[in-house]
Amino acid sequence: MIKVNLLPAEYRKVERTPILRFVTIVCGVVLSASAIGAFLYVHFGMLVKVVSERDQLQSTYDTKKVEADKSQALAREAQEYKKRRETIEGIGEDRLLWSKKVDEMCDVIHNKGDTKRHLVWLTSMRSLAPAKAKRGQKASALSPGGLYIKGFSGGSELHRTSDFHLDIKNSEFFEDFESIDNPEGELVEFRDDRIPKSAWTLDYNMRLKPYNWRENTR
Repeated sequence: MIKVNLLPAEYRKVERTPILRFVTIVCGVVLSASAIGAFLYVHFGMLVKVVSERDQLQSTYDTKKVEADKSQALAREAQEYKKRRETIEGIGEDRLLWSKKVDEMCDVIHNKGDTKRHLVWLTSMRSLAPAKAKRGQKASALSPGGLYIKGFSGGSELHRTSDFHLDIKNSEFFEDFESIDNPEGELVEFRDDRIPKSAWTLDYNMRLKPYNWRENTR
């Protein structure tokens, strides 16, 4: 049987929402509110904190990276200077600084101004050609040349010439040389009014050691 309610809408009895639908709506609202609350908590709470920590770590990383780049650049520069130093030292071991040797020879001649032991002056100084290698000999093991000096030892005392010869052999100048001629000469009388009135002639050939003698000694 079909029932038809002919009463106007304002006089009709209000129908209640079915309980199942009501529960479904309430659950949906609760879940939606929970989801929105969780999103807001993550976004404005945890996310802001994480972003702040990330920014702080990024700032620390950028600072450390700049310092690391500077450190690496300094390390590369130090390595480059080390290579240059080794190269210069290697060149120095294979070369002889003649200006230094001439200064050292002048120190021996001057003898700190003491003329009692010897009074020497030079009239000639020149370099000697390198020794020629024979068959089977290495050029690096031969004398790279030498030095020739010629002059006078003032005074008639022959021992002054020997003293000068000994001072040469005991000096720092002679470290790079392997041999020197024996002290020989003749007495020469001067006919002018200058002092000394006589002197012994001297001329020495000195042969250099091989350039790498320091390395071989080490």
